[in-house]
Amino acid sequence: MLSKAENLFVNYVILSYNIPNKSFTLFSVDELFNIYLPINIQKKVKLVKCSVASTEMERTAILRQRYDIFVKEFGYFLPKEEDDRLEYDSYDTHSLLFGVWEDGSLIASCRLVLPNSSLGLPTLKAMVIDAKKIQRDQPTAEISRITIAPEHRVFRKTIKILQTMQEEINRVASEYGIEQFIGAVEPSFLRLLNCSKLSYQPIGPLQYLIGAERYPVILTHKNFTLP
Repeated sequence: MLSKAENLFVNYVILSYNIPNKSFTLFSVDELFNIYLPINIQKKVKLVKCSVASTEMERTAILRQRYDIFVKEFGYFLPKEEDDRLEYDSYDTHSLLFGVWEDGSLIASCRLVLPNSSLGLPTLKAMVIDAKKIQRDQPTAEISRITIAPEHRVFRKTIKILQTMQEEINRVASEYGIEQFIGAVEPSFLRLLNCSKLSYQPIGPLQYLIGAERYPVILTHKNFTLP
């Protein structure tokens, strides 16, 4: 299934070059991008894609980015004794790692902690939650360890990254029957999520967690819509 951005590109190709739809069974979106999009536009337009890490190289790149941001930049965690320049914890064994890629380079990432009986979900274990604002009987996963490379932290680019990330998370999560997502975010990041048309809502008071004041938040499948 194509993402919204890829569908827009495919429609551009159809309208601009009068190509029959059956041509798209012969080429991937990346191949179409290289074949049909004019060179001068290719230099300006970069396809941003989000996908689950499927190789050890991709997983390592994501864990290293987490180390650079959460350990080196913000100092939220201490380096591991192994000094492998990777940031990880026990929840990663129950998680899917998502990377956002631009021209083959990792520009952002997050993890989706799946429902599990051994560890549970970090936010539910560590934060005060208003029981009236979450349906405990619904399959729930947690989005955490959200990273964006410093050079890509400009407003419009960040909005695009967050929307692309959430769209792919929802697509993949639907395969696991996930109905709602929780997390813990600072007030400024919650405003950014809402500016991205991602309707996360607090489900508890502002409280201290991992080096900052954060809200526990929730987003349900039914409240996920992008313009």
